[in-house]
Amino acid sequence: MSTQLGRVFNVMEYGAVGDLSTDDTTAIQAAIDACETANGGVVFFPNPPSGYLTTAVLNVSGDGVTLQGQSRTGGGSSTLIQNVTTGVFDLGKTARIRWCQFKDLRLHSAGGDVIVSTFGMAKCMFENLFINGSAGNSALSYDGDNGSGVDFFGNVFLNCEFSGGPNQTVPVVNLTTNKSELNQNLFTGCVFTLNGGTITAPIVSIINTATSGYCYGNQFVGVTFEDSVAGAIHLNGGLGTVIDGIGIFDLSATTVDHMILLDDGTGNTCRGTTITGYLRAAGTLGGSLYDIQILAAQNTTIISPVQLDTGTDVTINVNDQPSTRIIPLNPPNVLVLNRFSSDAAYEVVGGVTLTWDHGVINIESTAATRIVTLPDNAAFEGKSYLIRRDGSNTVTIDRAGSDTFDDADIQKTLDSDSAAIGIFSIGDGEWKIVATEGTVGGS
Repeated sequence: MSTQLGRVFNVMEYGAVGDLSTDDTTAIQAAIDACETANGGVVFFPNPPSGYLTTAVLNVSGDGVTLQGQSRTGGGSSTLIQNVTTGVFDLGKTARIRWCQFKDLRLHSAGGDVIVSTFGMAKCMFENLFINGSAGNSALSYDGDNGSGVDFFGNVFLNCEFSGGPNQTVPVVNLTTNKSELNQNLFTGCVFTLNGGTITAPIVSIINTATSGYCYGNQFVGVTFEDSVAGAIHLNGGLGTVIDGIGIFDLSATTVDHMILLDDGTGNTCRGTTITGYLRAAGTLGGSLYDIQILAAQNTTIISPVQLDTGTDVTINVNDQPSTRIIPLNPPNVLVLNRFSSDAAYEVVGGVTLTWDHGVINIESTAATRIVTLPDNAAFEGKSYLIRRDGSNTVTIDRAGSDTFDDADIQKTLDSDSAAIGIFSIGDGEWKIVATEGTVGGS
C-alpha cells in the first residue's frame, strides 16, 4: 500500500494478531525492517482487539520511519504495545536515526526502559504517546556514551504522557551525555506523572558530564508534573535550558528532594538557565528543600514564580551562585535565600527585583514584608543607591556578610510609606548612609 507519505506497512499483514496473548514481536519487527529497506514509510498498527504483545525489544535503525497507531474514536485509547519482560523500543539500535515519527501509541513495559536510544536520534517527532514504565525502569532513556556521532538532538515530544511507578527508583525521563550531543530537544504540552508509593528519583534528569560533547538548548514548555515528591526536573550541567510554564500538582506526600535542581555535571555547571512561570499548586516541601535549588549555576534567570494555591512561599535558594536574576512580574510570595556573592546581581525576599547599579530602587511592599540584602560591598565600591519604600509594609535593608552601615553591624528599616534611604559604598565592607527621608529605623 502507498500513500502520499510513502509506503504503508501494516503489521497485521506481516502476521501480528493483537490479542495480548500471541507474541507479535517477529511480525512487528518484520514490518519495521521492510519499511527501512524501502528507505522509509509508515509502519501502521491498526487497533487490535486488545493490544500487541512483544517479548523482545523492537529495533528501529533507519531514517524516515513513521510508527503510527490508530486513535480510537469516542474517547477510547490509542494502540497498545506491551512488553512485560524487556523494553519496547530501541530507537537507533545500530546507528543514529533521523526524521522518524511516532504517533498515537500506548507503550508499556514492566521489564525494562520503555524507549531507549543506543546510538541516538535527531529531528524525530513524538506525538500523542502514552509511555508507561515501571518502578525500576525509565519511560525514556538515553546514555550518550557510545562515541562520536551518537547524538540526541532536535527531537520534539508533543502532547505525550510519561508515567512511572509506583515506588519509582529511577528517573522517568533519564537523559545523560558524556561524549555526544544532547541538544535542542523540546518537550511541550507533556504530562509527567508517578503513581505513589516510596519515590526516590526525580521525574526528569538531564546529566551532562561531556568532555567532548554538548548539552544545550533543551526546553520544557507548558508541562505538568504530578506526584513529583522526589523532584520534577534535575539538571546537572547544560547551557541555555528553558523551563517555561511548569505546574507541580498532586504531591501525595511530603517531598524528599527539590522540585527544580540546578547542579554540577562533573565540571559542567548549568549556565544560562531560564525558568518562567513556575507554579506549585499544593503540597508540602520537606525540611531544607526548595522549589528551586541552585547549587552550581551561572546566569540563571527566574521570571514570575507564581504564588501557591495555599498562599505559602515559593522558595528559591540561589546559594551564592553568580548572576542570578529573579523577576516576579506580579509580586507573589517568593522567598529567596543565600542571595549574594561578590559579582551577583540578584535579589530579595517577597517578590522584589533589584539590579545593582546606580539609581533609584522602588520597593513595592503591599503584599508582604520585604527584605533587601545589599550585594557584597567589595564589588560595588563607588556606587550609590536610593532605596524607597512604596506600600504599606516594612522594608528591611540588610548587608551581605560582615559589611556594615556607618561602621555598625545593624539593619535599616523603612518604616513609613515613601520612606527612603540613600547609601554609598566606600569600599572596605562599609556602606555610608548619606540621606534619609520619612521614617527610617535601625537595630
